[in-house]
Amino acid sequence: MQLRGSLIFPMSAVIAILDTEETAEADGYDEDFREVALADPDGTGIGATLRKETLVTISAQVETERDESQSMGAAGDVPQTRLDLVVHRQDLEALGLIDLATGTILVKKGDRIVSLSDASGPVQTFDRVPVYCTESRMLQAFIGHRANLALLHFEERPQGRPA
Repeated sequence: MQLRGSLIFPMSAVIAILDTEETAEADGYDEDFREVALADPDGTGIGATLRKETLVTISAQVETERDESQSMGAAGDVPQTRLDLVVHRQDLEALGLIDLATGTILVKKGDRIVSLSDASGPVQTFDRVPVYCTESRMLQAFIGHRANLALLHFEERPQGRPA
């Protein structure tokens, strides 16, 4: 029997899962670097991506490391956001976000968090500067038991400009 612990103050997290195949078909994915390629579709000189994403909602415990903390840059203050989501393995499995054969989490680099909400409604959106997944891993398994919690780590990465 698998024990399922309770998340502390769970929130609903909306995550945009990058569809690399559809993005590649739209000529927006760089296979060499395994990331979304920047383009300049409107000729403004501002980079844009041709991302094809699927939105999923999952219950998560949110651990905020930084929320728009400021650091000085050449052009002024640069806000930085880092947060962790702790989620149940069963919820990932129900959403098809775990490879059942290998146990690998399918939330990957390039997926981004869209918003957080609780029972009263939206708490935070991440539309000003995208916050992307940089790490996903299962949290400690014990002898005879598989891990039932996963950690999804997200960090802010500013959009660049095309070459």
